[in-house]
Amino acid sequence: MPSKDQTIALCADPASSTSLLTAEIRVVVPCPHCRLIQFRTRNSMCRRCHKPLDETETILSGLIQLRELLELLQGKTDRRS
Repeated sequence: MPSKDQTIALCADPASSTSLLTAEIRVVVPCPHCRLIQFRTRNSMCRRCHKPLDETETILSGLIQLRELLELLQGKTDRRS
C-alpha cells in the first residue's frame, strides 16, 4: 500500500487491443535524498543518486554495516586474548 506521499500511475499499452489485460500499476515515489520523482525501480534504488528509495532500507543497510564492524572488532579483541 503506498504511503500518503506516493502516487499510483496506471500504465497501459494503447496499441494493444487487450490493454486492460496488460495494464500495469506503477508506484511513483520521491527519492528522500535528491527528491527526484520517479517510478519505483525493481531494485528500489534512485535513478539519479543510486541511494535506496525507502528510509527503512537505509536504516537496515546501516545496521548491517554496524554489525559487520562490531564482528570485525570482536574478532580483533579475541585474537589479543
